[in-house]
Amino acid sequence: MRVLVTGATGFVGGRIFSDLKWAGHEVTGTSTTIADDSNIVQLDVTDKESVSRLFAERSFDAVVHCAGIAHRFEKTTDEIYRQVNVEGTRNVASAARNAGVSRFVLMSSVLVYGGGGSDGEPRLESDVTNPGDSYARSKLDAELAAMEVFDRSKCDLLVLRPAPVIGEGSKGNFARLIRAIDRGRFIWLGTGSNKKSLTYVGDIASACKLLLFSEMENRVAVFNIASPPKTMANIVAAIALELNRDISAFRVPRVVASAAARIGNTIGGPPGSLARSIETWLSEDVYSSDALNAALPELHLTPIIEAVRRDVSGYLAKR
Repeated sequence: MRVLVTGATGFVGGRIFSDLKWAGHEVTGTSTTIADDSNIVQLDVTDKESVSRLFAERSFDAVVHCAGIAHRFEKTTDEIYRQVNVEGTRNVASAARNAGVSRFVLMSSVLVYGGGGSDGEPRLESDVTNPGDSYARSKLDAELAAMEVFDRSKCDLLVLRPAPVIGEGSKGNFARLIRAIDRGRFIWLGTGSNKKSLTYVGDIASACKLLLFSEMENRVAVFNIASPPKTMANIVAAIALELNRDISAFRVPRVVASAAARIGNTIGGPPGSLARSIETWLSEDVYSSDALNAALPELHLTPIIEAVRRDVSGYLAKR
C-alpha cells in the first residue's frame, strides 16, 4: 500500500512512518524540515499549493495525518494553532479527496473532551466535547474540518484520539516527570490516588497499520486509544523503580495544591502555566478504548506500567 504520513519526523508520526516501512508498505513522509531519509519530503501543510502539488506528483492509497503543533504550556496564539492544526488538516484532506485516496486516518487528541472521567466514568467517543484551551479546540476543529471535506465522498475517515502518549523518546509532561524523579526534584502533590490513561506510542502505530486495512462499519469513525488506567502513585513508583531512585515521603496536600492552582490561574503568565500543570497532575483522566478494541480485536494495547518501563529505558539510553 502507498501511504503518506504527514509529520513523519515527530514523536508519533515518526513511529508510524518507521513501522509502516518495516511492514513493507511504500511510505512517503513529510516534515517541515529537511530530513535524512530520502522518503521524507519537506512540506508545510499550511501551504495549500505545495500540498496539492505533492498529491499531483505522487499517488497514495491512504494518508495518516499527524502533522501539527503539539500541545504546549508556553504561549502559542489561537491563530497559529488554527493555521497549522485546522487549516493544515483541511489542506491535506482536500488534496487527498481530490486525488481519490481511499482512507484517511487523522491524529487527534482526548483533550477535545476537556477532561477525562472526573465523574468517575471513562470518557467515550459519544461524550460531549468541551475543549479547554486553544490547542484542544484546534484538534476538535480539525476533526470537523476533515468531516466536512470528506462529506459524501468515497474516502473513509478514521479519527484517533490518543490519551497522553508515552514511549521511547517521549516529550512534554511525562518526560519532565521522569527527569524530575531522576534528579531528585520530584514533590508529591496530593495522594497520587487519581487515575490516568496513557497510550504507548507503538500502540498508535499498530492501530494505524490495522486501520488501513480493516473493514469498518461506518465510513466515518472516531476512536479513543488508551491503555487501561493506573493511579499516579502506580506510575510514579514504576518510574522510580526503573530509575533506581527513592521518592520523598513529603506531600503537598491536595487542598493546598488546588489553592495554588486557582491563584496561578488568576495571576496568569508563568504562574498560570504552573497552575495548569498542577491541575493536570491532580485531575482524573480516564478514557475508554472499548470501541477501538471492538473494531480491532487483534490490537493488544500495552499495559501502562510496561509502557512506562520502555519510556524510562529510552531516557536512560540517552542520559
